[in-house]
Amino acid sequence: MSDIKAKNLLFDLGGVILPLNVDNSMQAFRKLAKATDFPVADILAHPLMVEYEMGKIDDLAFRNGIRSLVKQEAMDDLLDEGWNSMLLGIPLKALKLLKTLRSQYNLYLLSNTNAIHLKKINAFVAEHFPENELDDFFEKAYYSHLLGMRKPDPAIFEHVLHDAGLIAGETLFLDDNPHNIAAANGVGIDTFHITQPEILFDIFKDAAGK
Repeated sequence: MSDIKAKNLLFDLGGVILPLNVDNSMQAFRKLAKATDFPVADILAHPLMVEYEMGKIDDLAFRNGIRSLVKQEAMDDLLDEGWNSMLLGIPLKALKLLKTLRSQYNLYLLSNTNAIHLKKINAFVAEHFPENELDDFFEKAYYSHLLGMRKPDPAIFEHVLHDAGLIAGETLFLDDNPHNIAAANGVGIDTFHITQPEILFDIFKDAAGK
């Protein structure tokens, strides 16, 4: 899109670059719990998830927390497989688009994520692309579990601006969560709400066609 005036693009990951199906993970946990009426919504809203995304607990504590919730002594690899099943893989065209955009903008990533997911994502990138990890597509990537804070806390946006030396008014943030969009607006960052992943290619259709 030729009317984007920003010098810096700040991308969310899940739902923007990486398609997600959270229900895949919830169904996996329901299966582990061996109960069709297992309250999967309770897992999504559980403090365990927030603590893990903020790096307040490690992988072991997260897995043990899930084991407690599903009331099953599931093996680590089975838990990780279920947790990672929401990740649908990064489309080749999305990473090609990022490479093209890097010649026109400064690219950054800001994601609410966790260690198990990031390990899976980086393994996928290394398997399918010349790059060794997702960070290689950006000037810098910021992950909630490494920063100890998460969106939509305005502090995480202020940290990115300060750490990267960015001017808010020269930065465009692309995210699928309206609460994150509002928080970024609150610190002066321009935003674009991505309601489905394909919109990303419409926004940058000129670059995507290269």
